[in-house]
Amino acid sequence: MKKMILLWLVGLLGLALVGCAEQTTASTTATTATTEPQGTDDFAYGSLSFPNFSAINPIRFLGVDQNGFEYDGWQDFGIDGEIQTHPWPWMTYTYQMYSYFIRTNLQILFSGVVLPENLEDLPQWFAQTYEDGHRILWYSMGSDLPDAITLVATETLTSTNGIQTFLRAEYEVTVGETERQWIVYFMDVEGTFSSYSVRVNENYETVLSTTDFMVQTYQLKVPEVE
Repeated sequence: MKKMILLWLVGLLGLALVGCAEQTTASTTATTATTEPQGTDDFAYGSLSFPNFSAINPIRFLGVDQNGFEYDGWQDFGIDGEIQTHPWPWMTYTYQMYSYFIRTNLQILFSGVVLPENLEDLPQWFAQTYEDGHRILWYSMGSDLPDAITLVATETLTSTNGIQTFLRAEYEVTVGETERQWIVYFMDVEGTFSSYSVRVNENYETVLSTTDFMVQTYQLKVPEVE
């Protein structure tokens, strides 16, 4: 009888140990799956000097309204195209909703840092804060280095005329105690990457709709009429 009781107790102890082992394994797996990559970005951002982007991407107006105000403003985007960044007269309020930054030819902006080869890899690459030089784009748009960057969503868009596709990436960016939302449109023309970045200042959905429209106006450059 005592032997049977002893064997029964040993069996219960064995089951308990197996259960503990299974719980430990599951917990470790979950922790590993959520662990962020660790590293150090030692790039010398302070030594960078950026060209005058407003001079590189001047606003070109195609029309004048009845009161003499210029509208239908286009700006270069990519190596041979442009988008309509100021499409409506009397709509200055629209442009208070966001701040935008066009960076034509990211390879030049990131001189000395190797960018991914494929457009599809850019959104996640720009979200990394632990690799050397990955935050150059953000630094060029405010001279601040983000402490955290979260890629929220991506989507492919096509211009209305069907001649160009874009990869839209939505981000949450933290600098110090400030959190901002950004929308970045990436494009690839013959292996050259460019970006149209929008910092959201007001209603997110309204800004998203507006800037989607801007990008979808993409066309090949039209010579200015003297």
